Amino acid sequence: MERISVPFVAGIAASALLSGIDGSHSYSIGIAISAFMLALTCPAFFARKGPQHSIGYSLTFFIAGLFCHMTAILTGSLADGTHSFITDLAGSACDRLKSSIDRLDLGDSVRNSLIKALLTGDRSDLPGTVSASFRNAGASHILALSGLHIGIIYAILARILVFMGNSARAVRMRSVILVLAAAFYTVMTGAGPSIVRAFLFIFLSEVCRNLPGRVHDPSRIFQTALIIQLAFNPTVISSLGFQLSYLAVFGIVLIMPALSGWFPGDGTFDPMKKIWDLCALSISCQCMTAPLIWVRFRTFPRFFLLTNLVAMPLTTISIASAVFCLATGNHCPEIAMKFCGQCVSVLISFLEILASL
Repeated sequence: MERISVPFVAGIAASALLSGIDGSHSYSIGIAISAFMLALTCPAFFARKGPQHSIGYSLTFFIAGLFCHMTAILTGSLADGTHSFITDLAGSACDRLKSSIDRLDLGDSVRNSLIKALLTGDRSDLPGTVSASFRNAGASHILALSGLHIGIIYAILARILVFMGNSARAVRMRSVILVLAAAFYTVMTGAGPSIVRAFLFIFLSEVCRNLPGRVHDPSRIFQTALIIQLAFNPTVISSLGFQLSYLAVFGIVLIMPALSGWFPGDGTFDPMKKIWDLCALSISCQCMTAPLIWVRFRTFPRFFLLTNLVAMPLTTISIASAVFCLATGNHCPEIAMKFCGQCVSVLISFLEILASL
């Protein structure tokens, strides 16, 4: 898979850079380079019996990446401005979800606004001071819908569906339900690059779970999701959210296993091991994303480790409790509402203190 994904992504990135060149001949330059690469590829491709081991194999997918990106730019995205029954249904469902969140009695409208931002990505009602606190504390990724948010909802739904059992048929049915729910949530919240990436990870993981002989390899899932997302929408490579999302996951796949192994564990529950794993997760993500953040914003989150150690668990509890309150509706216990509101309040207060340091 790496022999496909790496040159393909490199070709898309090269085309994106060429498309950014000022002047009316940028596409001509890209086409000329593609033609030159194709001329080099043909002899090399047929020169060896094992093309997957030749430079021609890599050049072929490099050119495919160039072609896909330039074609996407020239023709435009097929999804832009289109409507369907699914997208209309998802849009109305998102509006109903926002209305339900607004009706929650969390004790403060700011808390409702934050829950709405965490579950739907709508930050229009969130006060600027709260958004600034998240940004200054290095927690902007919490407000941006990503794998964290859909992962929490996925985990909650998976726990609810445990009653289905562990037979082969039950596992397949549970996977179908989880994938369909994740797909609907992805469309409902606008299908941003980060959440599409998270959906692809869920989809590919469930496929591996149900195919006999398939090994759940995070590295292969990462590469497959990357090439699928870019094949469908090559221009998304210019999105900062897409870049940060995949860089963060790349850090988790590449660095986190080694860091996590520094703390020995015997398989039993160990709070210190859990804390260290969370630290390893944060460090792994920052190693990959920090250079890009510095290049784009000339800033670095100084308290990222403290932020993730405290804010991430609080965010997880806030989302889970809010989902419970929404699911139970009018029958939700008052104590659950208060608990959710207090979690959100503590999260906001913590980030405000951290942002003031």
